[in-house]
Amino acid sequence: MTATAVQAMGVVAGAAAAAVWTAGVAAAPLVPLLAAFLVLTIAGSASNSRGSPRPGFPPNACCSSSRWPSH
Repeated sequence: MTATAVQAMGVVAGAAAAAVWTAGVAAAPLVPLLAAFLVLTIAGSASNSRGSPRPGFPPNACCSSSRWPSH
């Protein structure tokens, strides 16, 4: 649920940036809003995928060291 809330904050930041941009504001003031959109969306997505493994797979199945040959 926290991951969804973080992603929702990213959506709000992105929507605010779009609204400000369509109002005719220059690009420089939009940078913090766009950065917040990017960071919050990625952070929410990463924490969401880390916390809920796919059905039928053990946690971290894609990254377990036993599946990769040792060099």
